Amino acid sequence: MTTKASSTVDRKVVEIPKCMLDGEKFMKWDEDNGVGIPVTLRVDPKGFYLHWEDQNKVRIFHR
Repeated sequence: MTTKASSTVDRKVVEIPKCMLDGEKFMKWDEDNGVGIPVTLRVDPKGFYLHWEDQNKVRIFHR
């Protein structure tokens, strides 16, 4: 008797809180010099991209 391994992936819909879609304030730490930078963090509706805006320099980074 042989059993076949299943390789299914459970694809659940990610629910992103409205506050994260609109933007929340966080501290982003620089690993090199240990300085915290105040940023506004936003998440795209699918929860894939993080966008943050430096509250001091007003520029956007994408990761």
